[in-house]
Amino acid sequence: MREVIVFIEHTGEKPRRVALENATKAREIAGALGGGVHAVVLGKGAAAVAEQLKAYPIDKIHLAEDPEVDAFVIDPQVDYLEAVAKAAGPSLILVPYTMIGRDVGSRLAARLGAGVTADVVDLAASDGRMNCISPKLGGLTITTCTFKSEYGVAAIRPNSFKAVQSSGSGEIGQLAKPPGKTRPIVAIFTHMHNVRAKWVRLTGPHLKVPAQLHRARCSEMLAEALGGTSGRIKKFKRDGFCPSWPVGLEMFSYMLAHEAHHRGQVCMLAHQVGFPLPYNVADGIWNWEKLWKETGSPRGPGSFERARFERL
Repeated sequence: MREVIVFIEHTGEKPRRVALENATKAREIAGALGGGVHAVVLGKGAAAVAEQLKAYPIDKIHLAEDPEVDAFVIDPQVDYLEAVAKAAGPSLILVPYTMIGRDVGSRLAARLGAGVTADVVDLAASDGRMNCISPKLGGLTITTCTFKSEYGVAAIRPNSFKAVQSSGSGEIGQLAKPPGKTRPIVAIFTHMHNVRAKWVRLTGPHLKVPAQLHRARCSEMLAEALGGTSGRIKKFKRDGFCPSWPVGLEMFSYMLAHEAHHRGQVCMLAHQVGFPLPYNVADGIWNWEKLWKETGSPRGPGSFERARFERL
């Protein structure tokens, strides 16, 4: 790695001090690696922050005042950082060891296939590689981690370095909006429906797949698919390339896990964009006794099994 990229956290049109500390250290590291220093500043007020960064030893300041950064917080920032890192080539990316810095850094590392280390208090270049020093076990042990990947992400503990003003070239460049990899809520629900339809199409090709699933029709389809008729499904196919499973609890567990995963995404995104679910909805999904009564099973959990044994 040669280049050093600094993720600039800011608030109220002012960079956080840890970002300036990282920018100062980045100049030293880039000199040892033979590369340059890049800063990435995003969201509302980024232009004002970029002007302040000119007083620090940064070669290029990448700027984007994209409202989606403030609306979605994490993923759009990862999109921009990923674009800068791939354009710069093998790089060390410095993020602050803060809640946002850790989230951004870990997701960026996953996308780049990069090594990642946290709570770093010092950095040192050796033979073209970067060593990260961090305390563990409350400071009882000091560890040194060396990046072996082309990219590395280091989350820096605040107050580890001094922020020293020393002008760099300070060239400011506007970032083009990257394609983005975050699915909006409508796309998640569309995906959930499409996957349901795919499971039906692959597992029960003799069944009709409706354009829109309705509660009444779902009940009919389940009765037809799992009943004792000649059309009973015997194998569950998740994808065309996946091995088949016997129909049973495993199939339903897989389906429920998939639904729960994406419903969690929807709840999180709704909250981030300022439309959190009402309390009676968010909390109501856990009131199973009430839901059980509303769906026609007043006897509560276990009533299906009790009724079955009573009939025997």
